[in-house]
Amino acid sequence: FDFGIATLPINRQGIEVEPLFTADGVCVLPMGHELAKKSEIVAEDLADLPFISMNSGSLLRYQTDELFGRLGIHRVLSVEAPSTLLATNLVAKGLGVSIVHSFIASAYGDQVIAKPFTPTIRYEYGLLFPAAQTRSQITNVFVESLRDDLKKT
Repeated sequence: FDFGIATLPINRQGIEVEPLFTADGVCVLPMGHELAKKSEIVAEDLADLPFISMNSGSLLRYQTDELFGRLGIHRVLSVEAPSTLLATNLVAKGLGVSIVHSFIASAYGDQVIAKPFTPTIRYEYGLLFPAAQTRSQITNVFVESLRDDLKKT
């Protein structure tokens, strides 16, 4: 592979990791949801609501489960999704609420309502490169373009 993008932390031999960006989690709600009138969603607001979660074993799922477990808040896990993109799509279809990174929520514009979520869940992403491989010119150009685009968001 030339490069990859993954949720951090990653600690694997033979892989160089460079931080790429950090995004705070937001609560995504279906249009017209009763919580939409709130300026901020707190974890307690999501108690006993249908919740669309990431697949078991994913770091995003772990972070969310750990937070709600620590606070003693019960969620109704209605659906597991393999990605935040699919989770947000399921929210748009009215199947529940979720917590996703802010840049995914913004891609759905008028299909979901995104609200700040407290306490903050921070998602960190990085670029992965093979340690024993010289980066190609096209990889360097693409990565530079990606970093430039992320600075604009």
